[in-house]
Amino acid sequence: ITHYREGIIFQQEEDTDRDGKMDLWSIYVQGEIARQEEDSNHDGKLDTVYLYQKGKLVKKEMDTHGDGRIDLREIFKNSQLVQRELDTNQDGRMDSWSHYDHGQLTRVEEDLTGDGFYETVYLYLDGKLAQKQEDTDVDRKMDRWTFFEGGEILREELDTDKDGRSDTHSI
Repeated sequence: ITHYREGIIFQQEEDTDRDGKMDLWSIYVQGEIARQEEDSNHDGKLDTVYLYQKGKLVKKEMDTHGDGRIDLREIFKNSQLVQRELDTNQDGRMDSWSHYDHGQLTRVEEDLTGDGFYETVYLYLDGKLAQKQEDTDVDRKMDRWTFFEGGEILREELDTDKDGRSDTHSI
């Protein structure tokens, strides 16, 4: 069902799975898509919101657990994914951030303690894990670096004296 105001589209409702219930609502501003809301799992509750600027997708938010809280957020630039945020422990706060460049994963940051600071960082080269950095004592300084090549651990470095530089190496 498409709604018009003064000859310009302002809202559209769709039944994408043809079960007789609307499950996708689109909002238009000056005839251009601005927002979509979707019941993507067809349980009768909205679980996905898409936000657009100048007709291009800029943000997608999802409730993947059906608890009414956003636990997945994706940010787009020029229609390409640049960041994905996750609430992995379902506490209502994002705790994992994945960064993309030209659609390829480059970095993942994880806040495993819920204190608002990430304790683990994964770095990727050409889509493959190259390095893992960890703050093992949760002092907000990385103190363990693990280097990878071909999916295997190449070496590990530790900062045991807390000066911010590695002083112990293992192969």
